[in-house]
Amino acid sequence: MSYSYQSPSTSQPARPGRRKAWLAMSAASVAVAVVSFFVFGVFGGFMLLVALNGFSEKQAAPVFVIYFVVALGLTTLVAAFFNWLIIRYGFRAAGISGWAAFVPAAASSLGLLLVGPTLAVVFMKIVF
Repeated sequence: MSYSYQSPSTSQPARPGRRKAWLAMSAASVAVAVVSFFVFGVFGGFMLLVALNGFSEKQAAPVFVIYFVVALGLTTLVAAFFNWLIIRYGFRAAGISGWAAFVPAAASSLGLLLVGPTLAVVFMKIVF
């Protein structure tokens, strides 16, 4: 007698709405990243530059690094919270774990980390 193992992905049908849930979480994460880019970058960054006027670059660098890490951390947490709400209340039938909310949130924060400085330079060239 032989037994062939069937993987869970082939034996169970795809859950309804799983792709829509991931698209909704990705869209929400990108929206949070864009809003936080403007809030933390334009308003908070400008206020930080004004507040640190007169300090040397060596003295101000740790403050900028801490501000940047806090901004990225808050962006990730807020996006993960919105993604969790999307999973919990919008796409309950998709069967996605609540911890999966961190994946698009972290990806959008990393995207903000890579694309954000370039967008800031382009934005400054347009405005000034």
